[in-house]
Amino acid sequence: TTSNIPIMILPGGGSCIIPVIVNAAAATVDWKFNIGTTLYQGQSSLPDITYDITTAPPLSVFDYLGDNLAGDEFSFTLIDLAGGILANEQYASTSTFTSNAGAFYFFDLANTIDLSAEPAIPPAAAVGNMVFRITSHSIATKTIIGTFSGTAFDAISNTTKTISAGTFTARYQ
Repeated sequence: TTSNIPIMILPGGGSCIIPVIVNAAAATVDWKFNIGTTLYQGQSSLPDITYDITTAPPLSVFDYLGDNLAGDEFSFTLIDLAGGILANEQYASTSTFTSNAGAFYFFDLANTIDLSAEPAIPPAAAVGNMVFRITSHSIATKTIIGTFSGTAFDAISNTTKTISAGTFTARYQ
């Protein structure tokens, strides 16, 4: 982007124009996934990790929220029954809360997609079959990195969509 900035030489006198070129930094991509050949991606907007030590064993809940310039919103929740949300752990939307659970949500601003994959308490059935895998969790840098893929239900088209090549990087406080 080029901005022209006029500079006054003398009071009441002439001025000159100095062009200033500003290069905006590219947006950081913290999450992305595909539905078919369509890529959705954006930045995290509210990563938050909470440890609940009042339950036995300690329960960890990780909530992640992201969006993008198109106004699409992406979120997921991971529930770790033993605490920690550690590398090589898996979280599934088909969990019956006897193992780690994960929930996935995505909708676009154009209101053409409204996806969910979430566990249910039996006898109700889970919605979708999404699996999250933690590839690393650095407590020193407070960063969790992972992948996800599977299926989610689209409430608008009343169909199941396949999610592939999902990745996320979350920095918490």
